[in-house]
Amino acid sequence: MGELSLEYAWADPDECVACGACLRECPRHCIRIVDGKYARINETFCFGCGKCARICPAECVKMRWREE
Repeated sequence: MGELSLEYAWADPDECVACGACLRECPRHCIRIVDGKYARINETFCFGCGKCARICPAECVKMRWREE
């Protein structure tokens, strides 16, 4: 389904509006909405495609570099 990139997606819980757009866009299904308040992305399963970051209307999903 894809290889891990050097980046992964991260959602800022303070900016997230929990709309679920990123959840629906993620091909790896590694995003969940926590307590109806914000998105949490499992960086272990995220392969860094960036689809969630591009679709986020609140622009709270950012791509981060993986730590080695």
